[in-house]
Amino acid sequence: MYNFTVISGSGIGGFLVSLTSRMKPRTLAVSVTALKVARLELFVPPGGLVVLLSSGVKQNDIAILVRKNKSIPRIADYFDKTLQYKIVSDEAFRLDASLAICMMIDALRYLSDPENRIARASLIMNYQLKIKGFEGELDALLTGAPKELLPEAFIENIKTLRLMPLYELLEELFSIFEMNRISAQDAYLFAFFDAVTDYLQSNSSELDSFIRFWEETLCNKTIPSGEIEGIRIFSIHKSKGLEFHTVLLPFCDWKMENETNNQ
Repeated sequence: MYNFTVISGSGIGGFLVSLTSRMKPRTLAVSVTALKVARLELFVPPGGLVVLLSSGVKQNDIAILVRKNKSIPRIADYFDKTLQYKIVSDEAFRLDASLAICMMIDALRYLSDPENRIARASLIMNYQLKIKGFEGELDALLTGAPKELLPEAFIENIKTLRLMPLYELLEELFSIFEMNRISAQDAYLFAFFDAVTDYLQSNSSELDSFIRFWEETLCNKTIPSGEIEGIRIFSIHKSKGLEFHTVLLPFCDWKMENETNNQ
């Protein structure tokens, strides 16, 4: 059913097991007892992924399984900085993983309370660094006046913006802050604006109420995983019932047998 390949020779040592389906994709609930190796330490060398991807395997069809969540940041950092492949975890599917949406929410917070320093600082930093490409000293962003660091159309029209219906206000904020320049936001935005439409069916456009709804409920909403391109990473527990063409197992150092029941 699967090809079992031990790939070695990574720049940081160790081994990696690649489980590749010979036929159609199978569930991740695969027996790996035959792969009991003393220590499968770290990651796949660049050539291993190049072979997979050049053979037609998409990044979305590759999954990395880990025993514990604490391993995820180290793996994600290695793939991002060394191999330059995007790693997608559960958190990446949440609406609050979207820069554009978080900026809109910070703008709402600022409109609701101009003295909210956290929202103001976050909005300025994201706008200047992510959209305008600011390359100066960060202190200048933290200490500068909002009228010099935020769009004029925003600062000069705060009173008008506060009176706009929520849906139209969010659209206006998206335009004012030039969020169309942020890549890979479409899937999040579609889900977000659909949720806003549903919210307005039974709620008013009052800003504080919507901000509360965002913080308590909407920020946790997820988009379909297929909407984001990248190699998936899961704990073994969360992978149950899922299907992928190729499964990678770094840190494969856990016990394969139950010592208590001798199984």
